[in-house]
Amino acid sequence: MTEQDPGPYHLPFGQARVPVARPWQVTVAALIGFGLSGLCVLLSIAVLMIGGGSISEQLTGSANASGAVVFAGLLTAAMYLVPAVFLLQRKGWARIVMIVVAVVGIAGGLLSLPGGILGAAVHGLLLVTMLQQPTRDWFGARR
Repeated sequence: MTEQDPGPYHLPFGQARVPVARPWQVTVAALIGFGLSGLCVLLSIAVLMIGGGSISEQLTGSANASGAVVFAGLLTAAMYLVPAVFLLQRKGWARIVMIVVAVVGIAGGLLSLPGGILGAAVHGLLLVTMLQQPTRDWFGARR
């Protein structure tokens, strides 16, 4: 043990060691965010490329709602992408936003069962990674 690394018993009272390396849970959560964002962008591109009448009718009940579907797809893509980027930069607010997005995704998946089971499972994995102890520790305190 050196002066720079006093060991776990020589830290000031109440001060815990902060993990320096990013936990794998944070990387997995960011990758899920990037993947879901990409899927939302692909949906928006598909609506634009093929006219979107059948897709928008399936999603909204109106064949004339292509613009709304594209807007919603891009907005949703941003809701996944922005916190995923800032998770990797160790911003605590991004973890909170990702937890909220995961809970909303789980609720959406459960409301659209049985078709939404995959979405609920993916968002469940996202929520679990954000709530695990290594992730909480990494975002908890800083050196």
